[in-house]
Amino acid sequence: MLVPVVDLVGNPGATRSLHRTVAVGDVGDDEWGRVGEALRGDLTLALEMDSVVEGIWVHGDVSWMLELECGRCLLPVTLDRTSEVGELFFDPKRVHADDEDVDEGYMVLEDGAHIDLERMLHDVVVLDLPVAVRCERADCEPPTVDGVAVLSEDEHRMLHEDAPDPRWAELANLKLGDG
Repeated sequence: MLVPVVDLVGNPGATRSLHRTVAVGDVGDDEWGRVGEALRGDLTLALEMDSVVEGIWVHGDVSWMLELECGRCLLPVTLDRTSEVGELFFDPKRVHADDEDVDEGYMVLEDGAHIDLERMLHDVVVLDLPVAVRCERADCEPPTVDGVAVLSEDEHRMLHEDAPDPRWAELANLKLGDG
């Protein structure tokens, strides 16, 4: 997703807003993996682009919607996600050949007139994918296998939180002296 920045490159202190809704298909050709199946609708960008000596500082919020399965009842859960982003797109004229910290995906393009937000958007959405989702339904029941509810480790721990670990139960009977 190319964004023109010809007015910002080499003009430190200049700034411009970028408010746009972008279809996921327009972001690029990179594979989205599990996120691609879960994304619903478009990405909403509310970004500021500031010209700095090193290049273009892009910062702001990216919002999107996901539909995932509840980790307990396996019913769909819709999540509105917003992540704060902040990336420096380096001006190639300011980068030295021996500079190893510069990522090729975060550079002002060679024409000096565009930056490609594809990598940044892809990274923020994929890295923000929750590992497990729990719905807030009152009727949320775990799936059962042969009549036995399948509990997560956290659910099992909460059920037995007050009970001492049987491996250490005998320590409760141990009497220690004052000294």
